[in-house]
Amino acid sequence: MRHQLPWFLLLGTLLLAKRLPRRRQLITWGNSSCWKDGDWRVYELCCFPIPNTFAGQVEVEEEGFPGFSVGRRSSTGVFPSCWLGKNFNESDCCRPKGSFFKMDVRSLPPPVAHLFNGCQAASWQSFLFKLRITGGVMWAVNARILNWFYDFDFGKRKARQSFQHWSIPTRKCPIGYALMRILEHYLTFLTLDKLLPSEPFEVLEKAEAELKPFGGLFAAVGISWHQLQYIRLLYSLQNRHFSGEPQRPLAAAPAVEWHEGATGLDLGASQGVDAEMMLRQGLQVLAVEGNAVALQYFRERMAKETSPIASALTMVHAATGGSSVPALVEFQVDDHHAEKSFIFDARKDTPLVDATMTRVPQKSCGALYRQFVKHSAVYVKIDLEGTDLECLGSLLRNGTSGWELPRFVSIEVPPSGDVILDGMSKRWENELLGSISGSYCHAKLCRQHLYNLRWIPGLDLVSRYGWGASGPFGDHAVDWRRGESWAPVRQVLNEVLAASIIARMSHEWFDLHLRRC
Repeated sequence: MRHQLPWFLLLGTLLLAKRLPRRRQLITWGNSSCWKDGDWRVYELCCFPIPNTFAGQVEVEEEGFPGFSVGRRSSTGVFPSCWLGKNFNESDCCRPKGSFFKMDVRSLPPPVAHLFNGCQAASWQSFLFKLRITGGVMWAVNARILNWFYDFDFGKRKARQSFQHWSIPTRKCPIGYALMRILEHYLTFLTLDKLLPSEPFEVLEKAEAELKPFGGLFAAVGISWHQLQYIRLLYSLQNRHFSGEPQRPLAAAPAVEWHEGATGLDLGASQGVDAEMMLRQGLQVLAVEGNAVALQYFRERMAKETSPIASALTMVHAATGGSSVPALVEFQVDDHHAEKSFIFDARKDTPLVDATMTRVPQKSCGALYRQFVKHSAVYVKIDLEGTDLECLGSLLRNGTSGWELPRFVSIEVPPSGDVILDGMSKRWENELLGSISGSYCHAKLCRQHLYNLRWIPGLDLVSRYGWGASGPFGDHAVDWRRGESWAPVRQVLNEVLAASIIARMSHEWFDLHLRRC
């Protein structure tokens, strides 16, 4: 016998459904009819302003994005472009009717409309497009309108002047201006300011709340609120270190709720920036590194720490890898940049010109997990310069040995897209899928360059001194296309080719974040 709901319950259900918040689309980037599901030539790749060269200085002018016609081949594959061959500033897909994006400000709630007031002006459209298409790495698309970064030397006078003489009205486009102010300080790094300016963050924190029904900041501008919080803390940590003032104030860590005693592992910790970010977000942390010099820098930094986080840290000096590893290995460390180090294999590796070779104990990732994790870890970061998959395989074998697998894991996608573009993508993909099948079902593909490109006058890029980072992790990790949303592993892996082409074009690289099934 069929039972029907009483009419008043049915009516109440319908009314409630109408009142439930729905995600609305705020901005339409390019021509949405140009992109097909399953096609790897996605908006982020097809509309990327392809530079003239893949090495050395990368300059792309606003008037005519130098690039390739659709299907034109280079030595490394096919690089599709949605820009017209004769005038690269025109594109029915990327810049239909002369606009990078469209939005109906009149239909928006007043607070949201205010955030985007004036953003449809050509100069602000150009800025927001570059921010969206590069994930915040603005120098990748050097352009005339805003004079963003003439070359890789962020400290040069021309780069400084580009921020001192804006040709756009600062009272327009509040959300764009706030983002510009943050990137101005974070990317050019002209002073050792204690903290990034607070006013832009106050604007963007309010913006994140107002934009929740539309998918948050990332859906609007291509950078998330948690990313902004992360680089704010990273900026203050870097400044504390390089200023020589260990008690300098720090920005607040992004708020995360973990269960008591939650554990994170940093396998390939270098000088411990990622490990410290985990500590400041409330995790007990195991940091493992084969580079004794880098680990000593981290140990000395933690010795000066006055907060209780140091008591939650365990450091282990060891190389790490797969399950079948020798007890001792040769470890090579660059004498000029201590963060450059790797396990040396005489059969395939070329020694560095100025480097120190030492014998280091080696442990499998699985053995370390069993030794230091009581039951399960929240997050394991793996960055072992080419042996990430072997480490992951060793780790996954613990799922049948009485230990619960970590909830989140991250590994590095083969650097610069070389493995992917040289026709080896299927082998890498098949090996990965074979390892994680039934264990990790959800993934994000996350840009890395934004956390590794600050310029310090007189020193070089901070990442060369072991002060780069891997970005937010777990649910706060930011997929290059979906923001903080997870997607099925196979769907994300289908986008690795597109991401790898961008990596080759713009000196970007990616980490793959995984979430347990």
